[in-house]
Amino acid sequence: MKVEQEKLSNEMKDQPEKSSFFTFISKKFASRKIRILTLVCVSNLLIFIALAIIFIHYSLSSKKSEISVLKSDQKCVQLYVENLNYDEIKLENFKNKNCISQSAYEPQLLSYDTSISNQNFIKQVIACNNALVLLKCLKGQTISLISAYYGLQTSNSRTECLNISSSFSLNCYNIDSFEKIEKLCNEKNSCLVSASTRFFGDPCSGLEKQMVIQYQCKESNKTLIEDQQCKNNKILKPICPLVNNSSEIQQKIWCEPSNMIIECPKNKLIKVMCGFYGIDANYECPGTFKSGSEPSYCYSQNSTRKIMNSCDGKQKCVLRGDPNFVIGSNFENVCAGYAKILFVQWQCQDELTELLIKEVEKSEKVNFCQFEKNVKCPKSSPFYSESIDNIYDLEYPIYEQIACQNSKIVLSCPKELNIFIYSVYYGKQSPTFSQSCNLDRDINEENSSHECYSLNTYEAIRDMCQNKTSCLVNTNNLPDVCSSQSKQFYVQYQCMPERDLELKDSRCHRDLNLYQNLTFLCSNSDNMLKENFVINNTRVNITCENDKKIQIVCAYYGSHPIFNNFNNNICYSHRTTEILQILCNSRTSCEIENFQIFKNYCSIENIVFYYQFKCN
Repeated sequence: MKVEQEKLSNEMKDQPEKSSFFTFISKKFASRKIRILTLVCVSNLLIFIALAIIFIHYSLSSKKSEISVLKSDQKCVQLYVENLNYDEIKLENFKNKNCISQSAYEPQLLSYDTSISNQNFIKQVIACNNALVLLKCLKGQTISLISAYYGLQTSNSRTECLNISSSFSLNCYNIDSFEKIEKLCNEKNSCLVSASTRFFGDPCSGLEKQMVIQYQCKESNKTLIEDQQCKNNKILKPICPLVNNSSEIQQKIWCEPSNMIIECPKNKLIKVMCGFYGIDANYECPGTFKSGSEPSYCYSQNSTRKIMNSCDGKQKCVLRGDPNFVIGSNFENVCAGYAKILFVQWQCQDELTELLIKEVEKSEKVNFCQFEKNVKCPKSSPFYSESIDNIYDLEYPIYEQIACQNSKIVLSCPKELNIFIYSVYYGKQSPTFSQSCNLDRDINEENSSHECYSLNTYEAIRDMCQNKTSCLVNTNNLPDVCSSQSKQFYVQYQCMPERDLELKDSRCHRDLNLYQNLTFLCSNSDNMLKENFVINNTRVNITCENDKKIQIVCAYYGSHPIFNNFNNNICYSHRTTEILQILCNSRTSCEIENFQIFKNYCSIENIVFYYQFKCN
């Protein structure tokens, strides 16, 4: 009995231990269950986040794209497309953006780095004297003018328009040029600008001039925000830098025809720091009459060097009046007919330190990233330009330039990039022809219903400009298919590194043999169609038998390579089919003898009349 009680007692002692063990197991199981549930919840959350990211990415991909610069480990530089949601742009987001600091009156030579500002490419138009050019942005965008001038700026602009020697260094322009273009074009989708003295006045009488415009195309809401943050730099910068009263540099103005005398104390020698002969809007002589037509700036870049040659290292320097300012000091005779000044800044030094002026050309070459695997060949014809919906749809942006007939313009790229001709024509093409260049539209509105251009224009511009940083195009030297009509020069081109350009050129075979793939206006594979053509206005008789009626399907009157492989001209009217339908439809026979009703706009030989019809 005692043994049984002890056994029972021992079992009672063991009972709590068993209970604790089962409790432990239960807790472990519950803890594991919680972990599984937690893991499931986290997994679902991650899946939801991933789907949300995919949805946001897809939504943003439909937005307009901006161009940015990507520098990867400083090894190479490439362009890429960065999607931005303009609807969410706020003013505070632009506080850290860099405003363009260059003068509104002095466009700078663009380099790769300076051709992009606030994630937008800067477009540049260089038009020779009397050219008529169109500034244009994509639909929904407006022009934001950066800088512009009309006249001469040989120190910081390309000079292809100017028939001058490399030693010519005249700057001559009026700041009103920028104001006039700004008033004409800013915040508009497009505008026509005439590079002429009639519009700008003549700041440099008797000299060749050019117009240079740099601008950006921006979304209208983005333009408004950036304009609140960034203003054009319209400060009138003096030709020679300002000096303060504590400086040892002295300066003086001589009004012509005064004598110029610079003198230093004994044992001191003259060292010229800066000088010019001409006009600076920051300075004027007392009693000088201003007509309002004089340039704001007119001077030679060589002025400082020439004054140095006359005065440096001397204790006293004298230049005696006009014309000695020009002849005695070897100045260029600038700003003829306007009052000029001679302005000099100098120091008196114990020993002459020779001052050398060197124009340093940066030769650093940008190392661009290769895009061999992503090279894209243009799908459109190089002869027929389609409207641009997005200039960033290829590896490099597509630039567009439009000039009316009798114009000379310069196609240009930033210094490190070369031109790749995307498409070009001279004449009329309905998708891209601007009515601004249709100078005879008031005489005959039907002029806009025809097309005329030569395939040879692409070859000519390609030979002239391809793989160059800049080139001068004179529209008067291009093939003219319709000489009696208003025309325009239209070009789309890209700027890219030479290596990538050569790669793209080798992969994308674009030559005159492509005429075989040109779309012909009358292309119909209906077996019931009858067709025929005649050349040079030969009489035509269209007839249907068995009392069937004529139904004109298509007609073409003009020129096309499909009829003559040696003729690379395309010229026709869109109204030919309509006119022939009026004359012949619902008749059993129809004779065409007077072809004047089709209005021949083509100034070429071997005009073709082609027609398709059915007998119903």
